[in-house]
Amino acid sequence: MSAERGGPAYGMTWYPDSCLPVLPPASDSGSALWYTDGSMKPDFTPAKVGWAAVKASEAMPPPIDDIPEADVESAALGITGTSCPGVSTAESTGMQHGVRRSAFGEDIPVEIRSDSLGCKRTFDRLNRMTSRNWMRLSCRWIWRETMAHVNARREAGQEVEVTWVRAHTDGKDAKSQWNDRVDHKAKEAADRPPPEAVLVPAAEAKWVLLHERKAVVSDVSKFIGQLHARRASRILEYG
Repeated sequence: MSAERGGPAYGMTWYPDSCLPVLPPASDSGSALWYTDGSMKPDFTPAKVGWAAVKASEAMPPPIDDIPEADVESAALGITGTSCPGVSTAESTGMQHGVRRSAFGEDIPVEIRSDSLGCKRTFDRLNRMTSRNWMRLSCRWIWRETMAHVNARREAGQEVEVTWVRAHTDGKDAKSQWNDRVDHKAKEAADRPPPEAVLVPAAEAKWVLLHERKAVVSDVSKFIGQLHARRASRILEYG
């Protein structure tokens, strides 16, 4: 396939123009605290998956129905490349949108709070990942976009971090209540109709492994191993 037009972007060797981050106007104030979450309902075929990001504060949150629509980002997820979305795809998408929607300013640190410890660990090592690490990272197109947005803000002097919070604690403190709110919003999003399938994500447009004209967006080495195993099984079964 032909590669999209692109160029260097914020510490990345190449990035498509369509995915380059655009920083919002600088502000002296504004909220840059977001709670993010993903939800997967596996009892459906295909599974229903959705994500959410909710702008928050350190105070107790309002009732779920009183949170302003402008403070909530959420959507269902559909098939991308060769893979149906999983909960880690939803969690990482919520993080990405929290970063993108945060107010921009050197004196406004961005903090994303998530109950996904795995996604927090992935976020912390994005700038240290090797080509092999990227190859084995599922939903890597989301993480590439996240890294580009984070690096753009950091180069402009803004701090960005992800903080892990415990999930489903039934706690009455503000952190637990905000986390329950975003969990509710992610579950709501999972029940919406999924978007159209995407064959090749824009962030994967240059270096991509295609299978039946679809991008392999999961762990590449594992995908190839499973593909060979299925082919070997068919040969043994049918001769």
